[in-house]
Amino acid sequence: MDGICDHRNFEANVNVARIEDVMEFMAEIKIKCADCGLDFHFKGVPMGMSYSHPMAEVGCTELRAPIAPGKKL
Repeated sequence: MDGICDHRNFEANVNVARIEDVMEFMAEIKIKCADCGLDFHFKGVPMGMSYSHPMAEVGCTELRAPIAPGKKL
């Protein structure tokens, strides 16, 4: 590898936030290389927070995706 990581192993962290004042749920997802620790960023996702569509935090290393319990009808 000569000091350059080719990112073959990954760690994912998923946190589920329950936003009680509006009764919504949000999955907060981060991914990094398990070998070198480099954070991955999410491409093509706007920055911000929404209860209707996925968005990323300012550095785009955390995806915030709205979720709901049960099956979608």
